[in-house]
Amino acid sequence: MKVDISVRNLNNFEFWDYYSPINHELIKFDVSGIPFVTYPDGRSCYELNVFLLEQVKLKNLSLRVKGGTARTNAFELVHLIRFCWTQAMNLTQLNDDYFTLFINYLMAERDIKGERVRGNNRVISIGRKCLEFLEFVQNINGVTNFIGEGRENSIVIVHKEHKVAIDGTKNKKIVITVHHQALPSSDSKKKKKPISKQGAAKLWESIGEESPDKMARDSLIFQLLEQVGGRRTEVAWITVDHIEESYRSATGETAQLKLITLKQKDEEDNFRSIPVPMLLINEARKYIRKVRKKILKAKVEAGSTEEHNLLLISLTTGKPFKPDSITGLVNDWSRKCGLIENVHPHLFRHAYITFKLKEIILEHNEINSKDDFRRLLLNTERFKTMLKEWTGHSSSYSLDTYIDLVFDDLAQTKSTYKAVILSAAVKMAEQKIERLELSLFNKSITPFEVLLQAKHMLEFLKYDIESSKT
Repeated sequence: MKVDISVRNLNNFEFWDYYSPINHELIKFDVSGIPFVTYPDGRSCYELNVFLLEQVKLKNLSLRVKGGTARTNAFELVHLIRFCWTQAMNLTQLNDDYFTLFINYLMAERDIKGERVRGNNRVISIGRKCLEFLEFVQNINGVTNFIGEGRENSIVIVHKEHKVAIDGTKNKKIVITVHHQALPSSDSKKKKKPISKQGAAKLWESIGEESPDKMARDSLIFQLLEQVGGRRTEVAWITVDHIEESYRSATGETAQLKLITLKQKDEEDNFRSIPVPMLLINEARKYIRKVRKKILKAKVEAGSTEEHNLLLISLTTGKPFKPDSITGLVNDWSRKCGLIENVHPHLFRHAYITFKLKEIILEHNEINSKDDFRRLLLNTERFKTMLKEWTGHSSSYSLDTYIDLVFDDLAQTKSTYKAVILSAAVKMAEQKIERLELSLFNKSITPFEVLLQAKHMLEFLKYDIESSKT
């Protein structure tokens, strides 16, 4: 039975920083959402809470989504806190033998199916974060010979230097990682495989078995996942204003949709603009008028929710549709269509990235072989920089894992650049026709309405076609 170490977030919380003799006031900084960890007896885990506070302040960790990176760190370190509690020992009583026992426990833990709970890479991540935390524990408690590189320490560690290329340049910087003899060797890195075309098609078919309102909302979520390549939280945070701004600002080019970028060191909202088909913006605006407005108005008048600007809503409460709900929705689609492959929202993001990278490469006709592909991509940061702006990656090196996937796809196709850039709009048009056909079959729409919607859709498809020529 696991020991209950509580991790909760402190909302509307400020912490003092320093006293300003000029302004004669105590200067505070906002750490709302920071994780707060307590022992099973209700006592605060002092060292861990102070460590998290220092990490947020010095490293400017994100707190935006349920505590962000700070919460991730908290749950990694809770493993060590739980281990020490079960051993009835203080953190400073740990030694090499106990830390080795702790790592072995992380390696050996199994789920109900008898499979390992975490792989070697996950254990290494947790172990290194714990070692970093224990160095902090040594300093805050003023103890000596607890953790360090010398044999006189209870926990002997090694600091290893690695040269890492600085993003967008040929220069390299030194990155130091901490290591312990108990940490396992790394697993081979798994490739980020996007959702298959067949899998996506099956998911799309499963959406039509719902009420008209749910079908409209779920179809839009599916298309947003496909067309914007955002993380699930980024998709959930798209607002009505973002859609209207995209519609108003579109000229002779593909519409630009504003999307918030997560996983940035800066706590202030960071946005990026993503090129999307006007057909997507049109579908979103129609959902806003015919579904969102009706449901939200009824719920606000009933006093069960408050007015908000987020695009996606719960059809039962009118409240913002949560990121976890997007995951649940994708799982529902997968279960309905009996999809065998493991599906989650992030796979749509992988598919988007590989598609966009292929789009950039196909623009350049000089790529005729795998060697050309590698040489041009690896020697030219411009491609990665462009894609990084679209995907919201903090480093272009995060995109390297997609290279093989893109080339494997390119080796089997003779598509031209303009055909690729149009395929997103054409695919959406096909999906729209399928949805109209289903609505007509279910008698939830009249033939006249089908004709009107088809004509409207054709106008926006023509817009996207003309845009691709410029």
